[in-house]
Amino acid sequence: MVTILGVISEEERGYVQRLRELIPGVKLQLTTRAPGTLAELHILVKMAGASGCFVTTPSAKLLVPDAISYTQDDFAGSCLNISGIDYVIMNDISQIVTTPTGKHLAARYLSKLTTPEVWPKTPAFRYELCSTPDEAKAALEVLRDADMIAYDIETVKSKLFFDVISFTGVFIAKHQAAEGWFKYSTRTYTFPHSDEVMQELIKQVLQLEIPKITQNGKYDNAYLIRWGMPPVMWYYDTAHFFHSWYAEMPKRLDFITAYSLRDIQFWKNSGEGSFENRAKYCGRDSWGTACTWMSFMERAPKWAMRNYLQEFPISIACILPEHTGVELDSEAEGRLREYNIKIRDKKRASLAASVGLPDFNPGSWQQILKLVHALGAKDIKDTTPPSMDKFSVRHPLNQWFAEGFKEYKSAAKVVSNYTKDSVRLTDHAGKQWDKIFYCLNPQATDTGRLGSKESHFWCGLQIQNIKRDEDDEEAVSVKEMFAAPDGFYLGESDLEQAEARDTAYLSGDTALIKAVDCGKDFHSLNASSFFGVPYEEIYQDLEFIDFDGKVTKAGCKNKPLRNLSKRVNHGANYNMMEGVLLDTMGIRNVIKAKYLLNLPEGWGLLKVCAYLLSRFDITYPVVRGDYQEYIKRCIRQTQMLVGPTGWTRYCFADPTGNKRALNSYVAHPSQSLNAMVLNKAWWRIFTEIALVERKDFRLNAQIHDSILFCYRKGRQDLAYKVRDMMQVPVLVKDPYGIERTLCVPSALKGEGRTWATLKDMR
Repeated sequence: MVTILGVISEEERGYVQRLRELIPGVKLQLTTRAPGTLAELHILVKMAGASGCFVTTPSAKLLVPDAISYTQDDFAGSCLNISGIDYVIMNDISQIVTTPTGKHLAARYLSKLTTPEVWPKTPAFRYELCSTPDEAKAALEVLRDADMIAYDIETVKSKLFFDVISFTGVFIAKHQAAEGWFKYSTRTYTFPHSDEVMQELIKQVLQLEIPKITQNGKYDNAYLIRWGMPPVMWYYDTAHFFHSWYAEMPKRLDFITAYSLRDIQFWKNSGEGSFENRAKYCGRDSWGTACTWMSFMERAPKWAMRNYLQEFPISIACILPEHTGVELDSEAEGRLREYNIKIRDKKRASLAASVGLPDFNPGSWQQILKLVHALGAKDIKDTTPPSMDKFSVRHPLNQWFAEGFKEYKSAAKVVSNYTKDSVRLTDHAGKQWDKIFYCLNPQATDTGRLGSKESHFWCGLQIQNIKRDEDDEEAVSVKEMFAAPDGFYLGESDLEQAEARDTAYLSGDTALIKAVDCGKDFHSLNASSFFGVPYEEIYQDLEFIDFDGKVTKAGCKNKPLRNLSKRVNHGANYNMMEGVLLDTMGIRNVIKAKYLLNLPEGWGLLKVCAYLLSRFDITYPVVRGDYQEYIKRCIRQTQMLVGPTGWTRYCFADPTGNKRALNSYVAHPSQSLNAMVLNKAWWRIFTEIALVERKDFRLNAQIHDSILFCYRKGRQDLAYKVRDMMQVPVLVKDPYGIERTLCVPSALKGEGRTWATLKDMR
């Protein structure tokens, strides 16, 4: 029987039994003694008669003494052989029961000690720094014979420059090794990005017609393309594949390698100091990427590859839009900044005068919380929106302060986030561009929907969750900053009420299907039902001209009421209970709903929320009934959710005992289906319009359920083509086995110079 020693903290003792369940047939000895030296740790292992040891305590620093600035979680999964003893660094074992992935990770890391034979052999790290062109040419000749090449760059922050690139050639044996693993070797070379000669040699390696492997390669390729070095045959990416396999897991290279390989040690602390250290660090990155990909080829299931084949092309289709960006209207930016500085300073002065403190800073949560407590709300522990809502409803004065804090923060956020100097790109030549750049990330969400953040070039902004327009007529919309190039219009095509339609078809709720397919605005229809207000007073379906020549345009007539209904609909679709719905809607909105429904004065806000959810359940009984049970059953039986497009999500948590996980899993099918439809449309628009009509069309970004683009004036046909391509029919089978074809309609806006001035194109 294998014996292993665990060095744990006293606080972890309560989870020992759960740990033992993960490694049956293994003798597990534990100690809470904290050794002071590595030699003392060796003695503890020998005294226990153990063949290996795992460490979860701060004693892990004994195994990696040079990593001062890194945490235990950074090193988790590292396996080190010291003096003939195998050591594995683990996360705190409380994560077995406190995180969805904790049990899975603990079992996998422990198997490095208990069953090392099930892990593939990792080839030795053979590394060479090619300091001269002759050394680089010799490396190029070796790499020509590689079966695959992994590459990685190291960038210089705040500049469009990379100073070093590494290549790892993978050489696969003609046959698998006897034990069933791929037998392969690697050679790693690092090239300095120093002069034109080295740049040409780097370009030659990237142009080799050999499959390329990256880790989050869209980042590396952004710089390579800027320097005229686009890679060919970029087929594989470890971050994307791991996301396709385990969407809930982190996508960092250190985590993925620790998860995938046994004979691996944390190296992220080794790139500091000299250029040589930095170059070798870069080499380890490409080597780790190559070895990780080989482990994927050996053990990944077929469904993960199917996911990858759906996801990875989207990453390719994001590169051109990221490099194109959106034009920045400098005049609008100036107006936006000026308006919000005025609002920010006015609110700050008003609030400071009210509390009698000239230096009062409403941007400081500590000062806000101190004031909230001074006003008697000592139970409020933070300044999050739900807490501020809770504070505001207790007294009109509280509401005045809460509104003031909100307006100040909103204006300050615009000034600091949207009008900062770093929004503009400054290139390596010192030129400043009047463009807004950003990064579109296909691996940002569990559902496959594109995420967004600032550009890879240390500039720009997050384009998806920008500040909403205000009701104030004098306010300047953030969307005014986003402009079309000269001779172009901006356009946006949006999937209409997509998630409600997806939920209807996936659940098989006939009442919900009828509601989303009846031709009326779904959220307004529900608002009419929930609040007893005629539908026509909430939404006007058609544009018409009366006998007096007055034009009545189609669209929402009572936006606040529609928004209330929308929050209830989404809350029910995502299986929220009344407490979460209260936080989502906000206290003031719930009070408004209570007033509109004329509910009893004595009802608390939670009871109001419960009543709103019950109204939804009465109207659409399947969504939170049979459909939810179907989701639970799927996960219990297979630990997977499979969507109509084949996209599969591995589920770590038990939805019967974890309410948060259940909510996530219930929401996943509709969100994932919507993401897959949008991504398919994105790929078609990219390949059939953006690449073909390059003079007349620019693909810009995904914005949740919509796609933003530019088209040349006079080419409205391209805008309508985008709308048509977004309407992707999908065959959906509900839990009852009934198949229906779902095609979510798309609304089109365009003919606007800025994002804020788009017009309906019906």
